[in-house]
Amino acid sequence: MITVEELYKIKYSNYANIKLDYIYSYIKYSLLNPIAAENFYIQISKKIQTLKYFPYAFPTYYNTSFRYILYKQWLILYEIKNNYIVEIQTIISSKQNLNFY
Repeated sequence: MITVEELYKIKYSNYANIKLDYIYSYIKYSLLNPIAAENFYIQISKKIQTLKYFPYAFPTYYNTSFRYILYKQWLILYEIKNNYIVEIQTIISSKQNLNFY
């Protein structure tokens, strides 16, 4: 059993926060669907919180220090830092051309 001391802390890079806000705002205002925007935010946040327990369970992203976890069509790129910290780097659509990341 994992103790509280062994849980990883989740942090978001500034860029990840911007991306999350952008996606939320796009769904809410451009698609005119505030309920879907709220559900998206709640569900993706829950998915990210699972990284507290098993951040190494997900694959690395090509030959980088990033790992990724999927939520629906969204690819959540993160890095595992020292001192039990998982830093979310960005959130992108899996439909995007990802060669430049």
